[in-house]
Amino acid sequence: GVAALSLAGAGLAVATLALLGTLGDGKGDAAPDAPLLDACKGTYLCRDTASEEAYGKYLQGVDLAAAQEGSHAVRVLEGALAEDPRFVYACDLLANVYDTLHRKDLAREKLDSCQPAADAKGPFFEWLLRRRRAQVDEQWRQELDALEQLWRLDPDNPEWHHRLGFFYLTHDRDCPRSLEQHRQAAGAEPSVRNLTYLAEAQLQCGEEAEALPTLDRVPPPNRGAKSWSILRGLALRLNGRFEEAEAVLRDAMQGEPQDPWILSALGDLKLAAGAPAQALELFESARSKRVADSDLGPAAFGEGWALLELDRPEEALKLAREAREREGSGLEALWLQGSAEIALGDLAAAAGTAAQAVERLAAAGSRYQEEWVRHLEGRLALARGDLAEAVRCFRE
Repeated sequence: GVAALSLAGAGLAVATLALLGTLGDGKGDAAPDAPLLDACKGTYLCRDTASEEAYGKYLQGVDLAAAQEGSHAVRVLEGALAEDPRFVYACDLLANVYDTLHRKDLAREKLDSCQPAADAKGPFFEWLLRRRRAQVDEQWRQELDALEQLWRLDPDNPEWHHRLGFFYLTHDRDCPRSLEQHRQAAGAEPSVRNLTYLAEAQLQCGEEAEALPTLDRVPPPNRGAKSWSILRGLALRLNGRFEEAEAVLRDAMQGEPQDPWILSALGDLKLAAGAPAQALELFESARSKRVADSDLGPAAFGEGWALLELDRPEEALKLAREAREREGSGLEALWLQGSAEIALGDLAAAAGTAAQAVERLAAAGSRYQEEWVRHLEGRLALARGDLAEAVRCFRE
């Protein structure tokens, strides 16, 4: 029982992890299915270039980045900067794309070469680039400082409410402040993007019932967005409405039957419903149909999770080690490795893995993915027979 401790109902779902990886976890700001200009509204428009060709390439780059076509986005955005080297938004987005491709060296190089024009918008653009540099360097407090400066300089733009809301939730686990910011963003501009971000925050903060009405505020013509379907499926599942959740995801698959993110969301649903064998098939299918430039880490994690549920820890351990070899793997990879080691009875190895997770969490200066560390510590305590410590960790 200890070795195969079920996680199907614990914490956030693998589908949400997949969504976080694309909606805005600091590793990729462009949201799937977001309108191209959705992030460009406010006092400072994305049109900070006089070149029609540069602007057209920039918009194409936004679309490609949202579709996870990173390599193609790089080529297009480099073309935009060749047309106008002072096009700050193109430079900022290109650095972000390089970061998602695990090329921090190129992201830093691009940011260092970007020189904003010396005009009235200069201070704003300087903070915009500082914010991206802090994000690339994973200096979270510096990023927060930059975000707050951008908000002061551009107070009418709901983008900064969203970014601050995401920061408070991801790095500080401060639900009240996060929800306040997301509600302000959605109130100022009830776009698909802002409403889905608010719903995602509500799901993470335990407001599962409130997330459904938020998603219902999205106009019907825009409900075909993949991000909306995945979040609605998750919200229904967390409200115990499994059949409706599956129906939403199956409907989404009608237009994209091979989409790996929807397959991952279905796998997560099956895992939560106690059908790990079906979940495993879906996760394996998702990984085989991965989108360009994405290792689809959440699908690999879901696959490992399903393998643990099926009492196949050796295979789960192999997957975890493969995930850790990839640059940018998160604490969930350490959780999977430690959980597999516990299932194999190697508590000494699991303790070492848990220690690595604690060390990485402390070094990050952020509470991002802290739940995986505490859960692994709880599983280890349970395997050792220390029930009081296990309960404490699980409560945290």
